[in-house]
Amino acid sequence: AYRFSFVRHPLRRIESAYWDKVVYSRVWRQHALDLLEIKDAGDREVTFEEFLSAVERQDPLTEMDRHWRPQHLNLLHPLITFDHVGKLETFSADIARIRDEAGLPFLPAESRNISRRQRERSVFDGRPDLVSRVEQLYAQDFEVYDY
Repeated sequence: AYRFSFVRHPLRRIESAYWDKVVYSRVWRQHALDLLEIKDAGDREVTFEEFLSAVERQDPLTEMDRHWRPQHLNLLHPLITFDHVGKLETFSADIARIRDEAGLPFLPAESRNISRRQRERSVFDGRPDLVSRVEQLYAQDFEVYDY
């Protein structure tokens, strides 16, 4: 069997989890806040820094949700050996390589779970301290997936 998966840059991934699960989603918000043990948030805005602090307190194996758990744990990497691990940032090139290596025919890839919201700034803009914290939290993902 040809085994492959895709990963996403840890900075973009955790920022996306914050926007999608905590800020914009009415369905996910309370569940995420409960998982993160952020009490009494009500309707107030939960800041990214507050979200990150809660994630940092969680045990990656037993408490983190799959949306912010380190990717190497989600993929059981290196326990499972992959023929190719592609990156969402280079999806087209990586899926073409996977098709070629696995001998698969061309099939159009449907884009899913893409945010329709355009943000003018990132939660990391002007906050190298937050970048550093995420780099530390996901250090093994940065190393294993060459980010």
